[in-house]
Formats: sequence, structure tokens, C-alpha cells
Amino acid sequence: MKKLIIIVSLLFFSVTYLPAQIMNIERLRLESDSGWAGTAKGAYNISKSNRKVTQLQTNLHVQYRHNHHTVLMVSNLTFIRAGSENYENRGSQHFRYTRSLNNWLSLEGFSQFQYNQVLKIKFRNLWGGGLRFEAFDRETFKWYIGNMFMYEHEQYASKEITNTMRLSYFVNLMWNMNDAISFSSIVYLQPKMFRITDYRINWQSSVDFKVLDNLRAGVRYSWMTDSDPPEGVNKVIYSLQNTLSYSF
Repeated sequence: MKKLIIIVSLLFFSVTYLPAQIMNIERLRLESDSGWAGTAKGAYNISKSNRKVTQLQTNLHVQYRHNHHTVLMVSNLTFIRAGSENYENRGSQHFRYTRSLNNWLSLEGFSQFQYNQVLKIKFRNLWGGGLRFEAFDRETFKWYIGNMFMYEHEQYASKEITNTMRLSYFVNLMWNMNDAISFSSIVYLQPKMFRITDYRINWQSSVDFKVLDNLRAGVRYSWMTDSDPPEGVNKVIYSLQNTLSYSF
């Protein structure tokens, strides 16, 4: 393993924050040579004023690359409880295999398991695969697009169960303006195969600034809309976060 990067993201400011349903895997790909690479972080906080507040957050990200093969595993868990009430309880596990066919085309397969109390998702299971294209690749600017097919099984808090097939398209841009500033943006579109009026769109953009050699600060904005969310969940969800990351 050539490089191990541990990223610690600190949330300083949040506007109407709710966790998005779509996991941004493009942001989680690690640039590494053959072998193992990964990140890990965790936090556990307890505070008490009028009510006791407990917060637990863990993140594990492991990647293995050998020749044309890459295996990626991501696991997240977030739990916030105030008094006897759960404010947030969500978790996800994502597994992905990538086979590079040439310098610009890859074949991918993935599975994902997820639950989210705030979004009233008791359990979600995704299975799918497709193609990822490297449309433009230069040292300062990269452009990727993807076309995936997936099967989706969902169980809601209302006990309703749905099974459907979706398409998943994405466009990912990364621009290193100079050594100190970088910008990235990605958009996902996920319509149902036989009912395109039922769709999800997730957009995430971020700007990172170099503070020291291995220390970067940034701002990340996320926005998502679901044309047919579970009852009681907003159609539009967005968040604004300040981040701090250290690598070695």
C-alpha cells in the first residue's frame, strides 16, 4: 500500500440537513497503485443540558487494486439520540467491483444495503452494474460519465414493500485549478425503467482549499429531489457543510 489517507470531515454548519439517499461512490474512489488503500474514522459524543444527547458516527472505506481489477467496500453508520427520542439513525454498506477494459472504459458491478430512519426507509437493497466512461482525462481536469442498471428492493417504516428496476446515470467533473484550489461536481439521475416520471436527482459540488501541505479545508453542497418520496418525507433535501481533511 503506497498511501493511506485518513479523512476527517467536521460539520460546522448545516442548513435543513437530511442525509441523501444516493451514495456518491465517485467521490470515494481512491487514487492508489496496486494493493490496499483505505480510510477510517469514528466519533462518539455525549452531552447533557436539559436532555442527554448521544452521537455515534463511524466510517470505513477499503479499496484493493490489482492490475485491471478494483474492489471497493464502504460502510457508514450515524446515530443521534436526545433523551428518549432518536433524531437520526442510518447506515449503509456498499460493495463494488470494477474491471478496466481499456484506458477509458470500465465494467462495474455493485450491491448496497441501507436503512434510514429520517427518510422512513426500514431497509433498502440494491443490485446492479453497467459501464463507466472516462470522457476526458488531463492532469488538471477530468470528466467521467456512467450508465448503470439496478434492481431496487425497499421496505418502508409504513410496512409498504416495493420492488422496481431503475437506470442510474451520472456525470462527474473534477478540476484542479492550481495547487491550492480544487473543484468537483457530480450529478446522478435515477429514473424508474418503465415509469420515467418517477425519478431521483442528486447533485453534489465541493471546493477544497490547501491550508498546509497535507491539510485542506473546503465547502460541500448537496441537493437531492425525489419525485415520489415516502409519505412524510420532503421532496427536496439539501445540506451545506464545511470540511477539514488531513492526508499522509
